[in-house]
Amino acid sequence: MNLYLILILVSIIFITCTPSECNIDYESHRNQEDLPYIYITNKKSNCIYDFSGYFCFGKKCFQSNGEMHFANNAIFFKIEEINSSAVKYFDFTKGVNEQYQIIFDQRNSDFHESIVFNTRIEKIVPASSGVNVYVYRIEGAFTYEGFYFDLIYFVSREKGVIGSYISSLENGVETVIDPAGNILKEEIDYSDKVFRVLE
Repeated sequence: MNLYLILILVSIIFITCTPSECNIDYESHRNQEDLPYIYITNKKSNCIYDFSGYFCFGKKCFQSNGEMHFANNAIFFKIEEINSSAVKYFDFTKGVNEQYQIIFDQRNSDFHESIVFNTRIEKIVPASSGVNVYVYRIEGAFTYEGFYFDLIYFVSREKGVIGSYISSLENGVETVIDPAGNILKEEIDYSDKVFRVLE
């Protein structure tokens, strides 16, 4: 009798310890003309999702599928095109403007030299849906005609990546290029920014 009680208690404890952050209601992005640069395509299992994304490593840019893992209050990516192991991409533990690095090298990918992206959370925005959206800036993560631009991602624990745009800063004015998905136009004032489409 005592053995059955112990088994029931262990089962209850195990169930209540399942991380709720893994069971996200991800954005489906049915509009193929409005896809962020990274988006979830399917849930594989608890905490693991399939994704598709567009990446630039130096002058090499490509579309790739992969696996997205939620662990330790962060999102990790395995990118198929470069055979990468799980690399921490979006870290929810960092404070606003606290810089950290996304590193790809010979230990975790096909690259023979290290490729490092300086990254920070620019702001945390309470969205109208009631969740906090983290706005990440990844420096030099987009290449176009020999020029490097930053990528801005809008990410929440509950929805994954919900939006993105390419960012160009010149004379203190930010140009928002190719915005896609939800970039929180209702919550963020974009009146001092210039919008344009990548040609």
